[in-house]
Amino acid sequence: MLLFESTILDSVKGRGHTLVRKQQCLGCSKVLAIEINSKLGKRGEYYSVKDVNRTRFGVDFLFEKGVWFGNYIRCPNCGREGRLPMDKPLAAEEIAKPKEVRNANKENIRKAK
Repeated sequence: MLLFESTILDSVKGRGHTLVRKQQCLGCSKVLAIEINSKLGKRGEYYSVKDVNRTRFGVDFLFEKGVWFGNYIRCPNCGREGRLPMDKPLAAEEIAKPKEVRNANKENIRKAK
């Protein structure tokens, strides 16, 4: 089922604490992919552009639900091509660590032993 961006974002309202991440085109800055999560590091809902609705008033992208990390995509608006960024599954675990642990280098770890 294809959905408009506004429909996807409206469905998030009222869910409580949610994280919305948008991947934009580098050429025209239109949103190409959306990720909705309730908790950092957990698997959420993913949407990517599959079609476009052109009217005399402008261009509306239609999104389809599915995993999009690393997928090849072409912007329907400006034609720029590329891959969506790859997910880094350990990033959430790294963010959850205290700042001192994240910024520690090998020398500091050796000194602590």
